[in-house]
Amino acid sequence: MSVSILLVITTVVPTALIAIFIYMLTSINDEIKKMELWDIGLLDLTSAINGNLSALRFVLSIDSKAYMRDLAKTLDRLFEKDKDSTSKGKNKAESPLVIFEKLILLPSGNEYLYKKFKEFVEEKINEKENANKFLQEFTELMTLSKDEKEEFLINSNALMIDYYMVNAAIERFNQISEFYRKNMISISSLVCTTRGGPSVLLLKYSLESLLHAAKNIENLLEILDKIVIKAQKDLKNEIKLKKENRLFLLFAFFICLSMLSTVIYCLQSN
Repeated sequence: MSVSILLVITTVVPTALIAIFIYMLTSINDEIKKMELWDIGLLDLTSAINGNLSALRFVLSIDSKAYMRDLAKTLDRLFEKDKDSTSKGKNKAESPLVIFEKLILLPSGNEYLYKKFKEFVEEKINEKENANKFLQEFTELMTLSKDEKEEFLINSNALMIDYYMVNAAIERFNQISEFYRKNMISISSLVCTTRGGPSVLLLKYSLESLLHAAKNIENLLEILDKIVIKAQKDLKNEIKLKKENRLFLLFAFFICLSMLSTVIYCLQSN
């Protein structure tokens, strides 16, 4: 065998093999790092969802009618004590007020969830046999039961379409909560000369609006939470598969390198 061919086999081939291996390994490592960042993003999203659900459930645990009755009694006590208080206001009572926490805005839309939704839509549209069924599912969505709608949203990640609408609803809730807080502080610090009045009526309406908004957001966040939990499981499986592929690549590389070394040794011996 000529020296030039032997030189190619002993130098160029191993160099090319190492370059290909480094490229493939770098690509896999980059994909794993990207997926791990997505996983951190999902954890942040889960934390925000759970924190908001906890705050919302506290709000929803309030019986608005009973609460307003208790508030009326508190205002009555304020009214009576205010009449008997001195000009310095030494005996002015403080009412046991509830100040609701502000909800946390959800982190920016998670890339992995968008990716899953895009893949779901493309798969359905690209497969001709599924395209009509997919369109029919969307058409019949309003006729499905609540559980069936929820299952569709979870499987398709379709809530991602309204992801920013969830944040808009949270901002609206926070605005109502802020209005409620200011109104409540205004009432509690009021030197009462009359019972009730416009402030109490506004408080009643703002509390009812708060409860209604809380229920709507709770429903959206519960579905989104299930979507995120499912996505976390899928992503962890994908990361695990990538790491297994990386190990397989390392194993294959060392096998190829070993075989190439044997071939080179045999050629040099001849």
